[in-house]
Amino acid sequence: MEERRILVLNGIVLAALLAATLVSLIIIGGISERLGEAAPAERGGVVTSAFGNGGQQRVLNVVGVGTVRATPDQLVINLGVETRGKTAVEAMSRNNENMNAVIAALRNFRIPDRYIRTTLVSLQPIYVYDKSNEPVLAGYSAINSIEVTLRGDLMRVAPEVLDGAVRVGANKVDGIRASFSDELMRQLKTEAMKGAIDDARSRANEVARGLGISIARVLSVSIVSEYFPAAGAYAPPRQAAGEVTTPIFPGEQTYTVSVNVVFEIS
Repeated sequence: MEERRILVLNGIVLAALLAATLVSLIIIGGISERLGEAAPAERGGVVTSAFGNGGQQRVLNVVGVGTVRATPDQLVINLGVETRGKTAVEAMSRNNENMNAVIAALRNFRIPDRYIRTTLVSLQPIYVYDKSNEPVLAGYSAINSIEVTLRGDLMRVAPEVLDGAVRVGANKVDGIRASFSDELMRQLKTEAMKGAIDDARSRANEVARGLGISIARVLSVSIVSEYFPAAGAYAPPRQAAGEVTTPIFPGEQTYTVSVNVVFEIS
Protein backbone atom coordinates (compact mmCIF):
# COMPACT_ATOMS: atom_id res chain seq x y z
CA MET A 1 0.00 0.00 0.00
CA GLU A 2 2.81 2.38 0.91
CA GLU A 3 4.63 1.58 -2.35
CA ARG A 4 1.45 2.41 -4.33
CA ARG A 5 1.17 5.85 -2.66
CA ILE A 6 4.84 6.57 -3.51
CA LEU A 7 4.25 5.61 -7.14
CA VAL A 8 1.19 7.86 -7.34
CA LEU A 9 3.07 10.80 -5.82
CA ASN A 10 5.96 10.28 -8.22
CA GLY A 11 3.50 10.25 -11.12
CA ILE A 12 1.92 13.51 -9.96
CA VAL A 13 5.35 15.19 -9.64
CA LEU A 14 6.40 13.96 -13.07
CA ALA A 15 3.17 15.23 -14.64
CA ALA A 16 3.67 18.62 -13.00
CA LEU A 17 7.20 18.85 -14.34
CA LEU A 18 6.05 17.93 -17.85
CA ALA A 19 3.30 20.55 -17.69
CA ALA A 20 5.73 23.23 -16.55
CA THR A 21 8.13 22.32 -19.34
CA LEU A 22 5.33 22.50 -21.91
CA VAL A 23 4.26 25.96 -20.67
CA SER A 24 7.87 27.17 -20.83
CA LEU A 25 8.21 25.94 -24.41
CA ILE A 26 5.02 27.71 -25.40
CA ILE A 27 6.20 30.99 -23.82
CA ILE A 28 9.67 30.75 -25.37
CA GLY A 29 8.15 29.93 -28.74
CA GLY A 30 5.94 33.00 -28.55
CA ILE A 31 8.84 35.21 -27.59
CA SER A 32 10.99 33.78 -30.37
CA GLU A 33 8.23 34.40 -32.87
CA ARG A 34 7.93 38.03 -31.74
CA LEU A 35 11.70 38.50 -31.91
CA GLY A 36 11.71 37.03 -35.38
CA GLU A 37 9.10 39.56 -36.48
CA ALA A 38 11.19 42.39 -34.98
CA ALA A 39 14.48 41.28 -36.55
CA PRO A 40 14.22 43.45 -39.69
CA ALA A 41 13.88 46.59 -37.56
CA GLU A 42 16.83 45.64 -35.35
CA ARG A 43 19.18 45.62 -38.32
CA GLY A 44 18.72 49.37 -38.55
CA GLY A 45 18.51 50.18 -34.84
CA VAL A 46 17.73 48.92 -31.35
CA VAL A 47 15.00 50.37 -29.16
CA THR A 48 15.86 50.40 -25.46
CA SER A 49 15.09 52.35 -22.29
CA ALA A 50 17.46 54.71 -20.52
CA PHE A 51 17.28 57.10 -17.60
CA GLY A 52 17.90 60.78 -18.30
CA ASN A 53 17.45 64.01 -16.40
CA GLY A 54 13.70 63.83 -16.84
CA GLY A 55 13.40 60.21 -15.79
CA GLN A 56 13.14 57.14 -17.98
CA GLN A 57 13.51 57.69 -21.73
CA ARG A 58 12.88 55.43 -24.71
CA VAL A 59 15.86 55.61 -27.02
CA LEU A 60 16.83 54.28 -30.44
CA ASN A 61 20.49 53.34 -31.07
CA VAL A 62 21.56 53.49 -34.73
CA VAL A 63 24.95 53.06 -36.40
CA GLY A 64 25.66 55.23 -39.46
CA VAL A 65 28.51 54.93 -41.95
CA GLY A 66 30.12 57.72 -43.98
CA THR A 67 32.69 57.22 -46.75
CA VAL A 68 34.67 59.72 -48.84
CA ARG A 69 37.17 59.10 -51.65
CA ALA A 70 39.85 61.52 -52.73
CA THR A 71 43.17 61.76 -54.54
CA PRO A 72 46.18 62.34 -52.25
CA ASP A 73 47.68 65.83 -52.39
CA GLN A 74 51.25 64.93 -51.42
CA LEU A 75 53.84 62.29 -52.28
CA VAL A 76 56.58 61.09 -49.94
CA ILE A 77 59.74 59.48 -51.33
CA ASN A 78 62.21 57.70 -49.05
CA LEU A 79 65.63 57.39 -50.63
CA GLY A 80 69.24 57.24 -49.54
CA VAL A 81 72.90 56.76 -50.28
CA GLU A 82 74.95 53.74 -49.20
CA THR A 83 78.73 53.76 -49.66
CA ARG A 84 81.62 51.57 -48.55
CA GLY A 85 85.27 52.23 -47.80
CA LYS A 86 88.30 50.57 -46.29
CA THR A 87 88.16 53.05 -43.43
CA ALA A 88 85.31 54.80 -41.63
CA VAL A 89 86.51 58.17 -42.90
CA GLU A 90 86.61 56.95 -46.49
CA ALA A 91 83.09 55.46 -46.29
CA MET A 92 81.61 58.63 -44.76
CA SER A 93 83.47 60.91 -47.14
CA ARG A 94 82.10 59.13 -50.19
CA ASN A 95 78.64 59.11 -48.65
CA ASN A 96 78.71 62.84 -47.89
CA GLU A 97 79.83 63.63 -51.43
CA ASN A 98 77.04 61.60 -53.00
CA MET A 99 74.34 62.86 -50.63
CA ASN A 100 75.32 66.48 -51.24
CA ALA A 101 74.91 65.82 -54.96
CA VAL A 102 71.46 64.30 -54.31
CA ILE A 103 70.36 67.33 -52.25
CA ALA A 104 71.58 69.67 -55.01
CA ALA A 105 69.56 67.71 -57.58
CA LEU A 106 66.45 68.00 -55.41
CA ARG A 107 66.93 71.73 -55.03
CA ASN A 108 67.11 72.04 -58.81
CA PHE A 109 63.43 71.03 -58.79
CA ARG A 110 62.77 73.89 -56.35
CA ILE A 111 61.88 71.53 -53.51
CA PRO A 112 61.95 73.59 -50.27
CA ASP A 113 64.44 72.45 -47.64
CA ARG A 114 61.60 72.08 -45.12
CA TYR A 115 60.27 69.22 -47.29
CA ILE A 116 63.59 67.33 -47.07
CA ARG A 117 64.14 65.46 -43.81
CA THR A 118 67.01 63.23 -42.71
CA THR A 119 65.71 59.92 -41.38
CA LEU A 120 68.89 57.88 -40.88
CA VAL A 121 72.66 58.33 -40.67
CA SER A 122 74.55 55.10 -40.06
CA LEU A 123 78.16 53.88 -40.05
CA GLN A 124 78.81 50.18 -39.50
CA PRO A 125 81.89 47.93 -39.76
CA ILE A 126 81.87 45.16 -42.35
CA TYR A 127 83.23 41.78 -41.29
CA VAL A 128 84.03 38.70 -43.36
CA TYR A 129 85.00 35.29 -42.05
CA ASP A 130 88.28 33.59 -42.85
CA LYS A 131 88.88 29.86 -43.28
CA SER A 132 89.03 29.39 -39.53
CA ASN A 133 85.63 31.10 -39.21
CA GLU A 134 87.12 34.09 -37.44
CA PRO A 135 85.70 37.59 -38.19
CA VAL A 136 88.02 39.87 -40.11
CA LEU A 137 87.37 43.60 -40.58
CA ALA A 138 86.92 44.25 -44.31
CA GLY A 139 85.81 47.88 -44.28
CA TYR A 140 82.93 50.16 -43.35
CA SER A 141 79.43 50.87 -44.67
CA ALA A 142 77.86 54.34 -44.43
CA ILE A 143 74.19 55.07 -45.02
CA ASN A 144 72.35 58.39 -45.19
CA SER A 145 68.59 58.28 -45.81
CA ILE A 146 66.18 61.16 -46.40
CA GLU A 147 62.44 61.68 -46.77
CA VAL A 148 61.33 64.01 -49.55
CA THR A 149 57.77 65.39 -49.65
CA LEU A 150 56.35 66.59 -52.95
CA ARG A 151 53.21 68.74 -52.95
CA GLY A 152 51.10 70.45 -55.56
CA ASP A 153 52.70 70.74 -59.00
CA LEU A 154 55.85 68.95 -57.80
CA MET A 155 53.86 65.71 -57.75
CA ARG A 156 53.77 65.88 -61.56
CA VAL A 157 57.54 65.55 -61.79
CA ALA A 158 57.91 62.75 -59.23
CA PRO A 159 59.55 60.30 -61.68
CA GLU A 160 62.03 62.94 -62.80
CA VAL A 161 62.85 63.80 -59.18
CA LEU A 162 63.49 60.15 -58.34
CA ASP A 163 65.53 59.41 -61.45
CA GLY A 164 67.54 62.62 -61.06
CA ALA A 165 68.47 61.66 -57.48
CA VAL A 166 69.53 58.18 -58.60
CA ARG A 167 71.69 59.55 -61.44
CA VAL A 168 73.80 61.63 -59.06
CA GLY A 169 74.31 59.07 -56.31
CA ALA A 170 71.14 57.81 -54.59
CA ASN A 171 71.27 54.00 -54.62
CA LYS A 172 68.53 53.19 -52.11
CA VAL A 173 64.78 53.71 -52.60
CA ASP A 174 62.98 52.54 -49.46
CA GLY A 175 59.45 53.46 -50.43
CA ILE A 176 57.11 55.83 -52.24
CA ARG A 177 53.70 56.63 -50.82
CA ALA A 178 50.89 59.06 -51.51
CA SER A 179 49.15 60.68 -48.56
CA PHE A 180 46.93 63.54 -47.47
CA SER A 181 48.13 66.78 -45.98
CA ASP A 182 46.77 67.72 -42.55
CA GLU A 183 44.48 70.32 -44.12
CA LEU A 184 42.92 67.87 -46.57
CA MET A 185 42.67 65.17 -43.90
CA ARG A 186 40.59 67.45 -41.68
CA GLN A 187 38.32 68.25 -44.60
CA LEU A 188 37.80 64.56 -45.45
CA LYS A 189 37.08 63.65 -41.84
CA THR A 190 34.46 66.41 -41.63
CA GLU A 191 32.76 65.21 -44.83
CA ALA A 192 32.81 61.56 -43.73
CA MET A 193 31.43 62.42 -40.28
CA LYS A 194 28.58 64.41 -41.81
CA GLY A 195 27.80 61.51 -44.14
CA ALA A 196 27.79 59.03 -41.25
CA ILE A 197 25.42 61.17 -39.17
CA ASP A 198 23.10 61.67 -42.16
CA ASP A 199 23.13 57.90 -42.74
CA ALA A 200 22.27 57.24 -39.09
CA ARG A 201 19.40 59.73 -39.23
CA SER A 202 18.06 58.10 -42.41
CA ARG A 203 18.20 54.64 -40.82
CA ALA A 204 16.51 55.93 -37.67
CA ASN A 205 13.65 57.44 -39.68
CA GLU A 206 13.22 54.15 -41.54
CA VAL A 207 13.04 52.19 -38.29
CA ALA A 208 10.66 54.74 -36.76
CA ARG A 209 8.25 54.44 -39.69
CA GLY A 210 8.32 50.66 -39.43
CA LEU A 211 7.59 50.69 -35.69
CA GLY A 212 5.11 53.56 -35.75
CA ILE A 213 7.15 55.79 -33.45
CA SER A 214 8.50 59.34 -33.73
CA ILE A 215 12.07 60.66 -33.44
CA ALA A 216 12.18 63.43 -30.84
CA ARG A 217 15.83 64.51 -30.75
CA VAL A 218 19.47 63.40 -30.80
CA LEU A 219 20.83 62.54 -27.36
CA SER A 220 24.44 61.61 -28.21
CA VAL A 221 26.85 60.87 -31.04
CA SER A 222 30.02 58.76 -30.67
CA ILE A 223 32.60 57.44 -33.13
CA VAL A 224 32.55 53.65 -33.40
CA SER A 225 35.44 53.16 -35.83
CA GLU A 226 37.62 54.88 -38.40
CA TYR A 227 39.27 53.15 -41.34
CA PHE A 228 41.95 54.83 -43.41
CA PRO A 229 43.97 52.37 -45.55
CA ALA A 230 47.53 52.95 -46.68
CA ALA A 231 47.81 55.01 -49.82
CA GLY A 232 48.95 53.86 -53.19
CA ALA A 233 51.62 55.61 -55.22
CA TYR A 234 51.01 58.66 -57.36
CA ALA A 235 51.58 58.89 -61.09
CA PRO A 236 51.84 62.13 -63.09
CA PRO A 237 49.27 62.40 -65.87
CA ARG A 238 51.89 62.42 -68.62
CA GLN A 239 55.59 62.35 -69.46
CA ALA A 240 57.58 63.83 -72.31
CA ALA A 241 57.83 61.78 -75.50
CA GLY A 242 61.03 59.77 -75.77
CA GLU A 243 61.80 59.88 -72.05
CA VAL A 244 62.04 56.70 -70.02
CA THR A 245 61.29 57.41 -66.37
CA THR A 246 60.45 55.34 -63.32
CA PRO A 247 56.73 54.44 -63.58
CA ILE A 248 54.75 55.57 -60.53
CA PHE A 249 51.06 54.66 -60.65
CA PRO A 250 48.23 56.68 -59.08
CA GLY A 251 46.10 55.61 -56.18
CA GLU A 252 42.87 56.85 -54.63
CA GLN A 253 42.27 56.62 -50.90
CA THR A 254 39.04 55.93 -49.04
CA TYR A 255 38.27 57.20 -45.56
CA THR A 256 35.38 55.53 -43.70
CA VAL A 257 33.93 56.44 -40.32
CA SER A 258 31.16 54.75 -38.32
CA VAL A 259 29.18 56.58 -35.65
CA ASN A 260 26.64 55.49 -33.08
CA VAL A 261 23.77 57.95 -32.68
CA VAL A 262 21.30 57.72 -29.82
CA PHE A 263 17.87 59.22 -30.57
CA GLU A 264 15.10 59.89 -28.07
CA ILE A 265 11.79 58.52 -29.36
CA SER A 266 8.19 59.19 -28.47
